[in-house]
Amino acid sequence: MSLDVNLYRNRLEAYKVGGKEGRIDSIKHQILNDFFNNPSYFKVLINNIERDVHVVTDNQGKYKILCKPNEIINVGDYVTWNNKRFLCTSINEDDSVQSSGLIQLCNYTIKWIDNANTLIQKPCIVSAKTLYTTGVRDEKVIEIPNGMVGIQLPYDEDTKNLNREQGFVFNKTKYKITFYNEVEFDGLIILLCSEIGFNTSVDDMENEIADRWIDGIDRLEAIPDEPTEPEEPIGDTFTYFIDGVDSIMWNQTKTFTVHKYDNNVEINGVFALELIGDYADIVDTTDNTIDIKAKNNVYGYVTLKAIDTETSNVLEKQILIKGLI
Repeated sequence: MSLDVNLYRNRLEAYKVGGKEGRIDSIKHQILNDFFNNPSYFKVLINNIERDVHVVTDNQGKYKILCKPNEIINVGDYVTWNNKRFLCTSINEDDSVQSSGLIQLCNYTIKWIDNANTLIQKPCIVSAKTLYTTGVRDEKVIEIPNGMVGIQLPYDEDTKNLNREQGFVFNKTKYKITFYNEVEFDGLIILLCSEIGFNTSVDDMENEIADRWIDGIDRLEAIPDEPTEPEEPIGDTFTYFIDGVDSIMWNQTKTFTVHKYDNNVEINGVFALELIGDYADIVDTTDNTIDIKAKNNVYGYVTLKAIDTETSNVLEKQILIKGLI
């Protein structure tokens, strides 16, 4: 589409002191008169509310969204466009003519369980290299340290309660928050997360939900508001928990115990216990315990694998082998 020179000149005139308000109103009317005929016109959802906007792409492949005059978009808003979810990461502070901002494609939906044992799911931007909190005029780039990932989310009622040590699971790996910033980028929360070992008796790796089970109890099980008559369990419902440290220092030996529960009542279990990895050795085992000794001058994870000999259920726990530093 060719540039409307007169409209461009009028927009420039709108920022002059003399007759500013009148000129701005005039430009708003011109934008509205041609709004729906513009090839950049789209219907989108902003925070699940249908809106009419223009979406354009700059020479760096970044998406800019322009609202109708007298409508706004805010940093942290979700935009659904072409059946994809985007996050508004910055806005133009001067919205006297129309509100505009930059949106980035969400590449992951992250999950966690909040303090009320409710599963929260949020589209987000995840990167192991850089996060761009790009302003319309100024670009801010956050470099992600090696071994960490960065996550951008809206700062809202759910994310404001996130704390350090909160766990997430994605890419078949567990991470915990080691740093967050909800102050510098208004409307966004920036998380930096470090990789940690997972434990399949605690972490739901299949559904990517960290810290789902505590002592064999599913945090997502519904809790009735009022007492009801307990239902008779249908068959056996087995859950498990591997009790033990997350890391072992060189040459140290630690004991790990596998607990088995039937309908939340602990019972005796017999397990085939295996150790996967070359950084530690098995010292001794019983039906449900294992002593593991870390080797010297190595660094990395080993995986404790426990197989219930009765049901063939499998659970795993990652253990970091490390030195003093």
